[in-house]
Amino acid sequence: IADKHNAIVVMAAGNQHILAGVDPNKRPRNFIVVSAIDKNGDAVDIAPFSNYGNYSTVSAPGVQIYNAYGHDGFTYLDGTSMASPIVAGAVALMKSLNSNITAEQAICVLQSTGTNVNANEHIGPLIQIDEALRKVQSGDFGDCQWSTPEPMTGDVQLLLSWHDYNDLDLACIDPLGNMIWHRNRTVPSGGRLQIDMNIQFGESRTPI
Repeated sequence: IADKHNAIVVMAAGNQHILAGVDPNKRPRNFIVVSAIDKNGDAVDIAPFSNYGNYSTVSAPGVQIYNAYGHDGFTYLDGTSMASPIVAGAVALMKSLNSNITAEQAICVLQSTGTNVNANEHIGPLIQIDEALRKVQSGDFGDCQWSTPEPMTGDVQLLLSWHDYNDLDLACIDPLGNMIWHRNRTVPSGGRLQIDMNIQFGESRTPI
C-alpha cells in the first residue's frame, strides 16, 4: 500500500539490544529502520539499548531527546522511538524538495550522505540532514536506481505449527503486486499457487 501511494515508512529498530530483523515487520527492504546513537564527547556510538544488524537502515540521536510527555509535559527520553522521528522529519524535508522521491532513493540518499558509526554492532550510518537535502536538491539519483531482482523458482516448503486456530490462510504477492491465495490460484503474471498439505518434510524436489 505504501509503494502504491509512494509513501515512505520510517520505523524504530527497537530497544532490546538484539538484531532488528528478529521482528519480521522490520525486514522489508523499502522500510527505513532507525537505530539510536549516543554521543559521549566527540565519540559517537550505538546507544546501549538500540537494536542493530543488517536490517538497521540508518541511525539518529536517541539519547536524552527533549520530547512531549504525558498530557501537558515535556521531558528528556531515550529510545529508537526518539531517533526515528528525526529520520521521518528528514524524509519529509526530502519529500518537500522532490515529492516523487521513492523509498529506495530516500534510503540511498540517507545512507550515501550519512557517516559511519564506529560501533561493536553494525548499525546504519548516522544521517546528515544537510548533505541529504543537498543531494535531493541536486536531483542526481544516478547512483540510486534500484533494480528488481530476478525471482527464484522452485518448491517452497513451510513447516507450520499452531494451536487452537480454526482458520489458516497462505497468501503470496507476485512481482507485479498481485495477491494469490487459495481462492485465487493464478495471477496475470502467470504465477500459480498449489498447496499440498500432505507433503512430508524433506520431499520438496527443488527447495529454495
